[in-house]
Amino acid sequence: MIQLFKSFFYIFFLFFIGVSCSKDFSGKNIKIDYPKNIIKIKGKYSVYIPPKKIILEKKFNSEDCESWAVRLDIDNLYKDSVRKLLVEMFEDITFHSKQIEHDEIIKEGFISQIFLNHKNPVATFHIEKNTAKFTIYLESKIVIHGNSKKIENSVNSNNSWSKNIFLGCNLNEGAHKATEEALERLISQIHSGIYESIYKISR
Repeated sequence: MIQLFKSFFYIFFLFFIGVSCSKDFSGKNIKIDYPKNIIKIKGKYSVYIPPKKIILEKKFNSEDCESWAVRLDIDNLYKDSVRKLLVEMFEDITFHSKQIEHDEIIKEGFISQIFLNHKNPVATFHIEKNTAKFTIYLESKIVIHGNSKKIENSVNSNNSWSKNIFLGCNLNEGAHKATEEALERLISQIHSGIYESIYKISR
């Protein structure tokens, strides 16, 4: 009976240690704050966002801080954020699965077509004097066709996160914080860039 109790206690102890030491590397939700007091743009507009998957390019020089566990779903995060922004910006907007020609823009009654293309984001990570340093770079290209004009505008954003590797360094958590702030700034720039381009198109 005593031997059985010892065996049970040993198994329970191993299970407890395993649960306590395990870490959750599941992706964390990133919440974006959008620009305030967005003024609706009147008129009918078309939008095309390429369906090609946006892939994070990792340039990591260290496996410290569980860098192998970094998971950032940039593709859905970027596209969903941009769609939500555009719905807030325009009174009448249609999302298309392809770019449409100038004649079709006029035929369908659109004032302009907005083409948003996002380059693959680049994330770097390295250790410098016991400090973990992570940086993410985001870049988008805005192209607007309309009124026999074509306006192109590029916007970019980056943000960094750092922490001493001996003070509970968790890169997955830090990468999400840095990406959240970088994407917020990019969305703000896309907002401003579209307004400026629409103004130039309509002049």
